[in-house]
Amino acid sequence: LMKKVVAVAVVLAAPIGTAEAQTPDNENIIRQFQSALASNNPQLISEHIQYPLKRPNPIPDIQDKAAFIDRYDTLFDKDLKQAILDSTPADWESVGSKGIMLFSGRIWLDYDGKLIALNLVSDAEQTYARQLSDQDKTQLYPSVQNFKKNIFIFETADFLGRIDQINDTQDFDYRLVLWQKGNNMGEKPYLIISQGMVEYTGSSGNMIYHFPFENMQYNFEVTLVGGDEIIPYALTILKGGQTVSFAEAKILRP
Repeated sequence: LMKKVVAVAVVLAAPIGTAEAQTPDNENIIRQFQSALASNNPQLISEHIQYPLKRPNPIPDIQDKAAFIDRYDTLFDKDLKQAILDSTPADWESVGSKGIMLFSGRIWLDYDGKLIALNLVSDAEQTYARQLSDQDKTQLYPSVQNFKKNIFIFETADFLGRIDQINDTQDFDYRLVLWQKGNNMGEKPYLIISQGMVEYTGSSGNMIYHFPFENMQYNFEVTLVGGDEIIPYALTILKGGQTVSFAEAKILRP
């Protein structure tokens, strides 16, 4: 089946747990989703989607049924649709409270039969992503237009910032760019730090992007799994190993 799926896999879903055998109820959920997809009717299929449906940066998330219908053909190309329709309940795996997955977590349904994650990017979406990335670069200050992929665009109380991946051939491959709040990205940045690295903290999707600068350290912390009062995104600034600033970050993109 997976040989038919030519789209690129991306990581958007919850971590995969221990798979379980299908129940009759789950088999019915899978067949209902397949039936909707077989109709090739975007309006009908839109009823089987949980919104927002996340898409990888820089592609906007699909916020509602209208957006799904408009972008249906770019989401489900011929090969992906056929691979889903050709799958049997035995190809799907139940993973506790997380839902039911296909193709090792590339596609997820919840127990109401709604698509909660599509961790694949079709050729059409890849083209769309390149167009958006090219548009993004034209709006940036010239010295920071060179990058392969944007990871985050964020703001704190003091800064507008972005983290970009310069290429995918080196470990120290990330760049942090900060503008003082009130400035836009077409203006000269306040600070540019290259050769940053990412540290994954456990298997839950939490991570820290580290950017050393002279005797300072700028850390962008991503905490998606934790206690009830977690701060999902934060920019921490250290000097001589001591924290001098900690600010919650609001993600503007993705």
